Amino acid sequence: MKNKLLFLSFLLLSTFVQAQTYTTGVVSLSSTAGLAMTAKMDVGTQVTLTLTGPSGRWFALGFDATSMGTGNDVVMAHTAGTLSSFDASIGGYSAPTADPQQNWTIVSDAVASGVRTVVATRALITGDANDYDFTAATGSLSLIWARAGSAGYSFSYHGSSNRGISNATFTLVPPPAAPTGSASQTFCAGAQISQLSATGSNIQWYASPTGGTPLSGTTVLVNGLTYYASQTVNSVQSTNRLAVTVTVNALPTPAITAGGTTTFCSGGSVTLTASTGSSYQWNVNGAAISGSTSATYTANATGNYSVTVTNANGCSATSAATAVLVNNLPTATITAGGATTFCQGGNVVLTANAGSTYLWSNGAQTQSITVTAGGSYYVTVTNASGCSATSTATTVTVN
Repeated sequence: MKNKLLFLSFLLLSTFVQAQTYTTGVVSLSSTAGLAMTAKMDVGTQVTLTLTGPSGRWFALGFDATSMGTGNDVVMAHTAGTLSSFDASIGGYSAPTADPQQNWTIVSDAVASGVRTVVATRALITGDANDYDFTAATGSLSLIWARAGSAGYSFSYHGSSNRGISNATFTLVPPPAAPTGSASQTFCAGAQISQLSATGSNIQWYASPTGGTPLSGTTVLVNGLTYYASQTVNSVQSTNRLAVTVTVNALPTPAITAGGTTTFCSGGSVTLTASTGSSYQWNVNGAAISGSTSATYTANATGNYSVTVTNANGCSATSAATAVLVNNLPTATITAGGATTFCQGGNVVLTANAGSTYLWSNGAQTQSITVTAGGSYYVTVTNASGCSATSTATTVTVN
């Protein structure tokens, strides 16, 4: 038969009522120098037990008992290593035995200055016949405790000075105050719950002043709605909540207008103009262009240009990119096939470097020309991109 913990009052828990926490505070089980033991139990949606005792020897704690009665539920620090059998019971005046079903979860197990501190959690009611049933309410609980009479972890008679009975009283842990913060907060479209501001510990946001489930941090804020923040201190959540009404301002819709063709030859440029805003930042290939903060930008290099526009509400957005392509100019040179000074009746072949089209100063449109008359000859070479360059002149002298 399970032991039942009878408390003076009960708290009705539902999805709409915040669970309350009751604590025993730190109960001194034994104050013997070097062998002191304490216990603390916090009961809310689960039980959290903090048990301390001397390191280097076993110690145990029993619930709702005044003696080593048959079936008493106990916990025990029975080894220097991992507490794999923390959950146990006693069958009268005998050593504790591990429960087949281990319902306590060891949260931490640490030793400092000769004191071992074990923190463990468990459901209020486990459904295990060997376990004590806790209830979240005020009331009192009788505890029995024992420890080894000497260093070691083998169970043996501990002697009367290493055992005792203590009483623990559960009192309500007052909930903390609501977190603090501005009741009106302003954001730009797309802002999320995580951007709301409140001062407190372990802040959670809700859509209602009471009850409900916490909102995800990625929930998008809605203009004109009120959101409610709670804080949790020492595992106790505030009953009251901070109300924050949000104003969500629209983002600008930036666009770029090109003042001419965006594909041109080296040496050219195009003026890009941003749509109306309060301030601007021009970018190329996703990186800000230093000092480029006017409504227009003159682009003279290849790249993907965008503009970040900020409106009067301080909200910013970045335009789609406008691609600018600057084609290289060709190289225009003339190679003479022989001497450029010769006698009447002679000639020289002048050849331009490779290109797509050619225009010589004498009107010829071939890559090579045969020159028989003196003069200065130059050629304009156009490449596949339609960009042109003109060579320096080659002087031909006919004697």
